[in-house]
Amino acid sequence: FDKLKEQMQARLKQEVDRVQRFQAELQQSQDLLDTVEQGVNNLYFRMSCVPVEGLPSASSTDSIDKLRDISARLPTLKQRASAQKPEISGLDQERVYSLLEQLNTMELRTNKRPTTPIG
Repeated sequence: FDKLKEQMQARLKQEVDRVQRFQAELQQSQDLLDTVEQGVNNLYFRMSCVPVEGLPSASSTDSIDKLRDISARLPTLKQRASAQKPEISGLDQERVYSLLEQLNTMELRTNKRPTTPIG
């Protein structure tokens, strides 16, 4: 009986370890999904300012609908951007890139969440 009990406890421990690994992987996947959804939301918000004929201005709540809306606006935005001449020099462009890198770094620092499962 004791030997069977030890075997069952060993199997239980293995199963608990396996479940904990899956929970950690699930949490990492959820964090990645949250990051992607935040990026889609940010892009959707920015792209919603680009008026497109025939495209309703109703706000979407589903990420897939937001991506479709963004895709519909991209050709118009590309056409408008290619029609404009750049207004900044190479030096100014480097400054803009540097500022954007700093802002992204600051945003990453403020959006960090614990990677270990809670509870």
